[in-house]
Amino acid sequence: EEWALVEALAKFLDVFKQASELLSGTKYPTVSLVLLFRVELEQALEANSDDCTILAELKQRMRNALGRRFPIHELYVVAAMVDLSFGPAEVSAELSG
Repeated sequence: EEWALVEALAKFLDVFKQASELLSGTKYPTVSLVLLFRVELEQALEANSDDCTILAELKQRMRNALGRRFPIHELYVVAAMVDLSFGPAEVSAELSG
């Protein structure tokens, strides 16, 4: 059972690892990616019926702190809107998410 918990935590935390690594890039612009990763993190923090008690509690605490620790700034919205790789509909969908 402990090993299953470790595997579940590793899988859950992988989303945060990927976001951290990609948003820390220095050879490409990253500010326009912030909103997309914010949405991915919000989805990863959603409760799942398969979550064990520890993972469910961790997700809840992280979800409660997300707005304070990863706020949506106007700069991120503007950057996403002017990034040619995203269409306005995609940005709007991400914001209303």
